[in-house]
Amino acid sequence: IEGEGFADPAHHLLGQTLWYTVLSQVWQRDATSVPEPDFKERRYFIFQANPRIWKLEEHLRDEDVTDWSVSRVGAEMSPGDRVILWQSGERRGAYALAEITSELMPRVPESEALSDFTHGVDLEVTDNWGDEPVLYSEIEGLECFPTHLQGTNFRASAAQYFALKE
Repeated sequence: IEGEGFADPAHHLLGQTLWYTVLSQVWQRDATSVPEPDFKERRYFIFQANPRIWKLEEHLRDEDVTDWSVSRVGAEMSPGDRVILWQSGERRGAYALAEITSELMPRVPESEALSDFTHGVDLEVTDNWGDEPVLYSEIEGLECFPTHLQGTNFRASAAQYFALKE
């Protein structure tokens, strides 16, 4: 209608309306092929092993690291989050990178030494450096790595994760 409403000589509004109509029909017709958008922000964690209790290096060599005990910050973890597998002690350092593949779940502790760990997550090791770990002495100059970790599970940053990935 001439002279009424919004002036749109280039017909942008009409083009937007047509695209919306076409796309909404396609989505309704084949909604199963349109993936749900993933707006979750990826999180990063450090999972630390105490070699006096559980020898990370040996388990990585045997490709036997498929899950991990969680004692803290478990509610923040979800599938797709990334993990630095760290061993404490004299040869402290990063031994692998992994991805969390499950939600937090109850678990039966493997031994009396692990009796405090009643929850865990499944993992997939993506980078295994068990034979040649990135020892703390090699990265202590990087300010993004803490000097001492006390515990099992910690929040980490993308900077820490990707500093090791490179």
